[in-house]
Amino acid sequence: MSYPQTYHRVRSEDGLDSGRKTQENHKAPLGDPQELLLEARAYLHLFHQEQGRFETYPERFTGARAEIVRTGTYRHTYDELAYGAKVAWRNNTRCIGRLHWKSLAVRDMRHLETAEEIFAALVEHLRLGTNGGKIHSLMTIFAPAVPGISYTAAPFNGWYMGTEIGARNLGDVDRYNLLPVIAEHMGLNTRFDRTLWRDRALVELNVAVLSSFAKHRVTIVDHHTASRQFLLHDETEKQAGRTVPAHWVWIVPPISGSASPIFHIPSYKNTMLKPNFFYQPAPWKEK
Repeated sequence: MSYPQTYHRVRSEDGLDSGRKTQENHKAPLGDPQELLLEARAYLHLFHQEQGRFETYPERFTGARAEIVRTGTYRHTYDELAYGAKVAWRNNTRCIGRLHWKSLAVRDMRHLETAEEIFAALVEHLRLGTNGGKIHSLMTIFAPAVPGISYTAAPFNGWYMGTEIGARNLGDVDRYNLLPVIAEHMGLNTRFDRTLWRDRALVELNVAVLSSFAKHRVTIVDHHTASRQFLLHDETEKQAGRTVPAHWVWIVPPISGSASPIFHIPSYKNTMLKPNFFYQPAPWKEK
């Protein structure tokens, strides 16, 4: 899964908008009960249709509507919760690794209340998700915020694409900025840009990251494989009658861009569908 670390916390909003909006600011509005009702109808319609249970949709929506009128919200069943989390991943335009959206495992921890219980569940998430190196895509969902169904505490992990570490975390000037160090150890001439010392160091740094993960048998994917997998996801979604929204700037790998087939498909639309993952204010910056 690409780019999980860019989200301060995962927020999954209930419902699939009948309209479409661009996903520029990645902020999810908190709707009023009427908005929640519309989103509940849209999501429950999608859920029952895609799960082959459409005959039970009218009764389920009637029950959800009555609950919203009575309480201002409604509670997802486990199946609705788990499928909504998977669809949120499927809909996120910044992820190149969405081929695996159906394999997401979801732990329902909405019943936990104390800090000690939640801490224990988080530790268990780390154990299950890392899985001794054979990483599982996993989400643990705690009780939602109110009003509405906004899961503001839902830690989610996948696995890295190598360039997230080698090109960005280790290579970016405003992060670890290791390219000059690598170039020096490689004996490269760093006095002139035309020697392409940064490019050569960047490739070797990414090779080293992939090699390190392989040596320790920890799941990771290289950017060429991830690109091919994304195109397979695109084709699979088309066969299912769905379009694939994507933020081109985010899904083209940060190295060897033109060597990725995605680079040559600039027609992807950065369209925000729900359910989805949204940015939240950093808690340490909140007043």
